[in-house]
Amino acid sequence: MLQRSASTWRRVLLGILGSLLASWGSGDTPPVGPEDPTPTSRRDGDTVALDASAQSIAGDASAAPVPVTAEALATLIALRARFAVPLPPAPAEFDDDTDARDAHLAPVTLSPLGVGIASGFEIGPEGLVPHFPSSVSVEARSARVALARKATAPFRIEHEASGMTVEVMLRDGRDIEAEAADGYLVYRHGHAAATVLHRALAEGTEDFLSFDERPEASTVAYRLTLRKGVAGLRLVGNTLEMLDGHGAPRLRVSPPSLITADGVAIDALPR
Repeated sequence: MLQRSASTWRRVLLGILGSLLASWGSGDTPPVGPEDPTPTSRRDGDTVALDASAQSIAGDASAAPVPVTAEALATLIALRARFAVPLPPAPAEFDDDTDARDAHLAPVTLSPLGVGIASGFEIGPEGLVPHFPSSVSVEARSARVALARKATAPFRIEHEASGMTVEVMLRDGRDIEAEAADGYLVYRHGHAAATVLHRALAEGTEDFLSFDERPEASTVAYRLTLRKGVAGLRLVGNTLEMLDGHGAPRLRVSPPSLITADGVAIDALPR
């Protein structure tokens, strides 16, 4: 089952049964209007428990790079192949050209584990900091992210412009250190029932959990701690938004989803 979760914070579960998708990240969208759901008031330091249901930072001060390992790369490659989603062929006309028609109709797949964007990760005082190539513009970097050195620790996301900051910790994490591969951090068996991956983005992070066996519970839980500038929470269309004092969402969690071993995408429910 593959589960994925944007800034935008993204969350994904990978495994033989399915996956859960969501994203942590920054979002600069209009403030709350009269038709918006009433947000929940929060104060700095508040902690919120988050679950994603399949039913419907700690670091040291050294500047050493996170090691890139063959084992992490092999894990990533295997999961990309395992959770390849088939794409329908685009409409086309071939007349009597049988070879061209057969080539066009050949199966095409797309992995939810996209190409990594970060060029590497550095160990910083607050966690593992992604570095991006010059092709990622400064303007596109709407959030600062510090990912966890171990799967038991929280990761931190800060909205670049406003300074709004939250920390997020995966529950049932294991004491497994991160390894780097192709723009991802891989925590092999970093969850009680799954391998955990983080894909660093310019606007946040996308995380995935891969289950080799059916988990006992149909939920994945996170602990959200509001560190700075969060005045309220709002759930709109399965997207959890963190609002500033003017009612504008600055950070958000995208809707989670699952991907089965057969490549079928299923919406999950945050709660």
